[in-house]
Amino acid sequence: MFREQVRSYISERWPETLLSISIPHGYKRVGHVAILNTEELSSELEEILGQAVLDSLAKTGIQTIAIRTAPTSKTFRTPQIRVIAGRNQTETIHKEHGIKFILDAARITFSAGNLHERKRMIELLQKGFLVDMCCCVGNLSLPAVFHRAPDLTALGIEINPLAYRFLTDTIQTNGLSDYYKTILGDSRVLAPKDTADHVLIGCWGADDELLNAAVQVLKQDQGGMIYLHAVQPRRSRDQTKNRVERILEEISSPLKITKISKRRVKWISPSHEHRVTDILLQTRPSKTRLVSIN
Repeated sequence: MFREQVRSYISERWPETLLSISIPHGYKRVGHVAILNTEELSSELEEILGQAVLDSLAKTGIQTIAIRTAPTSKTFRTPQIRVIAGRNQTETIHKEHGIKFILDAARITFSAGNLHERKRMIELLQKGFLVDMCCCVGNLSLPAVFHRAPDLTALGIEINPLAYRFLTDTIQTNGLSDYYKTILGDSRVLAPKDTADHVLIGCWGADDELLNAAVQVLKQDQGGMIYLHAVQPRRSRDQTKNRVERILEEISSPLKITKISKRRVKWISPSHEHRVTDILLQTRPSKTRLVSIN
């Protein structure tokens, strides 16, 4: 439907350009901003496409049209986009699952493809204390706290000062200051040990140092769940179980893996997928010696 509407606008107003523009099948929405993935176009064709999309989405509240210009930067996962139509304003309020997220769509990655994963977190995280390592603007954890507090409380740790500012603004806007605390800095160093019932690692490419910290954040006398996100080749063999078992042995943790499962969140490319692995860690049963009494 979206593609047909845009095609119709272009054919009515600029029919001579229709064959020169590759119209995307859809768009990613972040607040009032629509982000397109499209082939490289001349500035004139970009303007035509942008105006056609803006007109097509006029009744939806979309006010800004942008295109993705390059892959997301790796350090802070900053999106690379450029506005081509509408308001040149990318700071926005994105409403989802009852939360009003405050962010800048041109400077903070907020993946529409994680919508169902955010809903799953609401369903799974019923109570206890959650530590969200590399939390960005609280994408994955804030909706759960919003729906489950006061039974569920959280600590979000974020190293990017800009994302941290939007995170704290979002917490205050949604009235969650009593239930969601924050730390600016490196989760590997600042995550509190032996405190959490749940640990969330939403950033991709978590190294062994970060995973080690996550294991130690769990309550060591009872354990809990780690939700580990990663991007992996479609047919690759997952090494998460081996990595966690090695860490448990290295730190002499009383915990062990009692259940592990993985699911695909979304396709990143034809060859790579975004996966999340759920790892349940619990205490080992105590080893007692039976002594016969004569």
